[in-house]
Amino acid sequence: MPLVPQANSDRCRTEEEPARERVYLRGVRDERGKIMDTYQPIFDAVRSKLSNGNIGDAVAESMREAGVAHYVQFALANIIAEVSRAVDSYATPSAIYKPSLSIDGNTWCALYGDNLQDGVAGFGDSPADAMAAFDMAWSENLRALKK
Repeated sequence: MPLVPQANSDRCRTEEEPARERVYLRGVRDERGKIMDTYQPIFDAVRSKLSNGNIGDAVAESMREAGVAHYVQFALANIIAEVSRAVDSYATPSAIYKPSLSIDGNTWCALYGDNLQDGVAGFGDSPADAMAAFDMAWSENLRALKK
């Protein structure tokens, strides 16, 4: 697969890879008046800080100077929220007890137990709806069901 040099870059791309425009900061210009590449100031700052040999501190300080820390914090908060949602989905009664799923007439039935009288069941138009109804039924008080 032949490589094609990209304009204004020392990187090559394959012919199948689409050519992408580089992202530029609006209004930020270098000493010659040319619009600066967004990554170049960060690269230069990191490179200038590496003279003391502590790469971790140099990267952290450069990120602070470039003002990208809030983007990293935002991404981290989103990752934590997604992981929390994924973990919570495994803590539901339907995930823990794994009720049997079957079709009852024209609805889905999630049943845990030998039969409807002795077990816990949830019904819905889809398997997900039946499992959600099962989760709700699992938490209902037995006295409330007999009334």
